[in-house]
Amino acid sequence: MRNILLIGCGNIGKRYLEDLFKDNNNFLYVVENNFNSIENAKILLNKKELNNVKFYPDLFNLYEEKKNIIFDFLIIATNSDIRFNLFKEANKYFEIKYIILEKVLFSKLDNYYEALDIIKNKNLKVWVNHPRRIFNFYKNLKLELKKNNYKILFFKYLGYNWNLLSNCLHMLDLYFYLNNEENIDEFEIDINIKKFFESKRKNFLEAYGEIILGNKNTFLVISDLNSFYGKDEIIIEFENNAFIILEKNSKMITIKDNMISEVDTPIIEYQSTISRKIIDEIFNNGSSTLPDYLNSMKLHLKFLECFSKKYNRLILGDFIPIT
Repeated sequence: MRNILLIGCGNIGKRYLEDLFKDNNNFLYVVENNFNSIENAKILLNKKELNNVKFYPDLFNLYEEKKNIIFDFLIIATNSDIRFNLFKEANKYFEIKYIILEKVLFSKLDNYYEALDIIKNKNLKVWVNHPRRIFNFYKNLKLELKKNNYKILFFKYLGYNWNLLSNCLHMLDLYFYLNNEENIDEFEIDINIKKFFESKRKNFLEAYGEIILGNKNTFLVISDLNSFYGKDEIIIEFENNAFIILEKNSKMITIKDNMISEVDTPIIEYQSTISRKIIDEIFNNGSSTLPDYLNSMKLHLKFLECFSKKYNRLILGDFIPIT
C-alpha cells in the first residue's frame, strides 16, 4: 500500500484524486478545509464507499491521528500563496519520500531559497508538475528531435484567453524539455503586458501580453491575446523545417522543403488520466520525467524576478499575485 498525502482537492487536486483513487494500492490522505471542494471531490469519485480515501481539515489533525506514518508521496495542489507554509509544515510533521508541487510554486521570492534549504537538509526528492513532459506526443517529438539532431531556433506559443501569468511556465518548460536545454541562466527575459485583469482566484492577477526569452541560439515568444476567434498554436522552427502543433485540434503540421504535410494525432492528456503514470514512474525508478525542483526554481525565478522589477507597483510587500 502506497501512502499518498494530497494537500488541496480543488480544481487541480481533485483531478489527481480522480486518477490516483482508481489504484487500490494507493491510500490517499486528503487535506482540505473547504467543504464544497470536499463534496465536489466525493461526487467526482462517484463511490458510496471511499475505502482508500480519508479527508482531514488540516495537517495537524492528520498528524494527531497518524504520528508515525511514512508517506511515499506528498502532492501540494493549492494556490501559490499558501504552498510554502504547507510544504514546510508537512515536512516538519512527517517523513516523506517523494514530493510533487504545482506551479506557480510560491508567491514570495524568498520562499524558493527557503524551500531549497529544506530540500537539501532533508535530502528530499522534489519535482514540479509540468505535465506536457508526460504526454506521449511530446515524448515522441523529443525523441524525433534528438534522432535528427534538430535544435530549436524559434519557439512560439500563440494563445487566446489562456491565462498567461499562471500558465506561461508550462510553455517555457516545454521548450527546455524538447530542446534538452538546462542552461537557464544564459537566457534573457522580457515581459510586455497589454492588460491586467483579476484572476478567477481571489487576490491574484492575470494578463494579456507576451513573454520573450532568448539567448544567442534561440528565441521564444509566449503570448496571450484577448480574442475568442483564434486557434492556439505552437510554432517550432529549425534550420530547414518547422512544426506547427494545434493541441486542441489534435493536429501537427510539418513544413519542409516548401512542402506542407498534416497529421491527426492525439496530443493532450489530462491530469485525471496521467497522475498514476507520474506516480508509478517515480515509485518504480526513483526519478521522473518532470523537472526537478532546482531546475524549475531557476525558471520560476527568471520569470518572477523580471515581473517583480518591471511591475513593482503590483507587488504587495513581497507578495507576487500570480498562482
